[in-house]
Amino acid sequence: MNTDSSRSNPTATDETFFLRFTAPDAELLRQDIAGAELRLAQARAEADVLSAIDPAGDLGSLLTTDRQEQAARALLGEFLPAARRHPAHEPSAWLLHALATACQYCGERAEADALFAEALALARLHSWTKLEHYVLHHWGRSLAEQRRFGPARDCFLKSLAIRQALGDARQASSQHALALLAELEARQPPDAGRLER
Repeated sequence: MNTDSSRSNPTATDETFFLRFTAPDAELLRQDIAGAELRLAQARAEADVLSAIDPAGDLGSLLTTDRQEQAARALLGEFLPAARRHPAHEPSAWLLHALATACQYCGERAEADALFAEALALARLHSWTKLEHYVLHHWGRSLAEQRRFGPARDCFLKSLAIRQALGDARQASSQHALALLAELEARQPPDAGRLER
């Protein structure tokens, strides 16, 4: 599955995106992908759709990190109906979040926005705080790429507040995103704010 032919957006670079994550250890990423593939294969062999949602979500997220977002989009889309049938199952909401991110990097912005909103609603409904701050941060990055500065800032601020309350080290990531967002907004023409509507 980890082949050049499965990689999408061949003309896009990481500079196209807002703080896209790059795995610091490519070999470890490949090992994690292989492990997730094995766990998913085992769940499929047992015909246990509910238990397959978790490894499917993990694998999709890892594939997106490996710049294989089209493969991730296809895999996660396969499990989307099952995830929606089990909204009280936390891995279902994580799968929605992973699918939103894959759609973002596939250029499917409207679909990504809807999925981020769906994952965020489930996180808040069930008090899945860790998921909530992840969704807010990642949705903020997608909104920043769309030059929707106000909504992006709102997401980053809400994510930061949760991370600060939890004492989570990722609050530094939220602060960095806010600073970079302010720089990006300052470089935009005066009428760019119309994109927020």
